[in-house]
Amino acid sequence: MIFSCRFIPIPRPYTNARRKWVIEILHTQISLTIKFVREMSCVLQANQQKSIATKMKDRKIKVHKLLYELFGRESTWPDILAIFAGSFSLAIMALSTIWEVDLSVIKKIVLAFLAFDIGGGVVANFTTGTNNYYGESSKKRSFFVLLHVLQPLLLIWIFPNDLYFISIISAFTLLSSLCIINITDTSFQRVSAASLLVIGILMVQLLNFSNQFVQLILLFYSIKLILAFSVNWENSHKHGNGNENST
Repeated sequence: MIFSCRFIPIPRPYTNARRKWVIEILHTQISLTIKFVREMSCVLQANQQKSIATKMKDRKIKVHKLLYELFGRESTWPDILAIFAGSFSLAIMALSTIWEVDLSVIKKIVLAFLAFDIGGGVVANFTTGTNNYYGESSKKRSFFVLLHVLQPLLLIWIFPNDLYFISIISAFTLLSSLCIINITDTSFQRVSAASLLVIGILMVQLLNFSNQFVQLILLFYSIKLILAFSVNWENSHKHGNGNENST
């Protein structure tokens, strides 16, 4: 009987150099894997944040009827937050500026609410929701402008010594706004508003008011009505896009 013998090769043990080389390869692979996972997690997190921000920006919020004049029929959270930021900023500045002025408490409160309204109005009138709401009718825009006769009257009541100067600026602002509203050409409307606003700002700076905050609030008053409100920015945007497409 013949027996066959097969020799099984015994693996050679790792040398120190080979073992070190294998460890370095494993360490490199693990490092690259960790780095890849970190980069992918950062990308996914950035995309998720971008998606949330985009949804928040594009999500339309239905506005209550009582707030149409401020936010329009619908708005977005970024627009609403920006409006309140403008309102509170000017109101806080009003209180800090006139706190030491010799005025009654009632006048200080009224001035703070006036600043709150004008500061928020400047921002609101640039938003799509408010612009679209008043863009439905030029009569609606004109009526809104005429309502702003009340704000200069309140300023005159608070600062009676500036009656003459407040009357000049407010009359110029109201007339300019009514003229701009009735301009149908969007390009000419924007240019006219900017030109009249520059004139209004120069007038405010040249007149000698008894209090610097009166100058500041009249500047915001002019910006709110002449530029932010009277120009139909949605039509201007569409007109600009039309020109770009035609070229």
